[in-house]
Amino acid sequence: MRPGKGTIGAHHNKTVEIKFMLLYTTTLETFVKLVISSLSGDTMATIYLPLKLVGALSPRLDPNDIELEHTPLASGAFGAVFRGTYRGQVVAVKVVKHQEGLHDAEKQDFVDECNLMHKLHHQYIVGFIGASYVPGKMCVCSELMTHGSLSHYLESDIGFSSVRTMTTYQAPSKASWMPSAWWAKLLGLAQPL
Repeated sequence: MRPGKGTIGAHHNKTVEIKFMLLYTTTLETFVKLVISSLSGDTMATIYLPLKLVGALSPRLDPNDIELEHTPLASGAFGAVFRGTYRGQVVAVKVVKHQEGLHDAEKQDFVDECNLMHKLHHQYIVGFIGASYVPGKMCVCSELMTHGSLSHYLESDIGFSSVRTMTTYQAPSKASWMPSAWWAKLLGLAQPL
């Protein structure tokens, strides 16, 4: 919102329209200050109009609603993953490293990754909660997997016993467990179609 000035002549009225665009899921409670002045510039009245805006649920998160624990769970070249909370919900937060030096193509990669994660919904895919796109506070919030990464889980005693238990059952017929050509390509099990 950009403040402006205008003159309203005597015995005239004017409708003022103020538009807001919320850039992420948030709640905003504030006051809008309206100052009425004479033509000479003397303040005749000051009115504070209460304003409350509640943003629609969106995958764009307010970074002020995200809290991180101090020690990362994991770290890589592009980011570090922390245990955190978003509006009281325990989440995994992937914080982008070196945000100040990101090129436009890297920022677009981040946006593309978030858009893809937002579209994927399946019981076997980690749930995407949303992301902060605010410069300097770019991060992704997702469901926290309490047993850690898949490789960590499979290497643990819990994962090992699950795999061992699964292998004691009779293998299903080839047709029922073979991945489709698309999945085989995705997983690198077959040559491109």
